[in-house]
Amino acid sequence: MVIYAPAPPPFACAICGHEWVPDRWHTRCDGNLPIQPICRRCESDYGGGRNDRNRDRRIIWQLKALASAIDCEAYRRHHGGAYA
Repeated sequence: MVIYAPAPPPFACAICGHEWVPDRWHTRCDGNLPIQPICRRCESDYGGGRNDRNRDRRIIWQLKALASAIDCEAYRRHHGGAYA
């Protein structure tokens, strides 16, 4: 019998605000589960770490994603874009 790690707790993404709640279709041994505080989509869109299952590299991609999101928001506020 395989013993899986406990499901990660629900969280809201720090970039997009999307609430991620694990359901029964997410496998707990899957390396593609999101790591708090960023959802998998923002991690790949802002960070660039697509299809990487190594947890250490994914945390680096998350740091890059947070820096990129802050940079995008600063640019929007500085230039008075539609999202300012």
